Amino acid sequence: METGKETELQRLWSLLKKNRLAFSGLVILCIFFIIATAGLILTSGKDPVFDPSIVRLQDKLRPPLSKVSKDIISRNQWPPFGIYIFGTDDLGRDVFSRMLQGAWVSLSVGFVAVGISVIIGIIVGGVSGYYGRYMIRLNQIIVGVFMLMIMIFLIYGSIILASLFFAGLVMV
Repeated sequence: METGKETELQRLWSLLKKNRLAFSGLVILCIFFIIATAGLILTSGKDPVFDPSIVRLQDKLRPPLSKVSKDIISRNQWPPFGIYIFGTDDLGRDVFSRMLQGAWVSLSVGFVAVGISVIIGIIVGGVSGYYGRYMIRLNQIIVGVFMLMIMIFLIYGSIILASLFFAGLVMV
């Protein structure tokens, strides 16, 4: 193999590095993946470092970086470092630990949705390519109907929800 010849992977990597927007998106996705993985490790297991399920009613609605009520809460229920990094919610649960847990859940949902979309896209694209222009036209009509429903809801959604609310069909 010649040393001056690039492999396909090297060529794609150089193209990605040239496109600043795509490369910054990759960096942000990697950072989010690292945070979500660290969150999974830190919030699960027998003795998690950040336990999102502990309810501390004495410390409800604390602001970010506030200290624990040390005289009321036992030592084993203290958050790490003795402070609430992002504060607490209305039940006294640590918002930072819940955010770490939610990051992994949202990343998992995103990857599953992308995987399902890829599978559906491959199947629909293969069928359209095999059967030709009639199937392509049918797919365009189906996609157009879905896009029309989305656009109608975006344009008139607030009016529809307001009328349903005042009719008593939707509760807030």
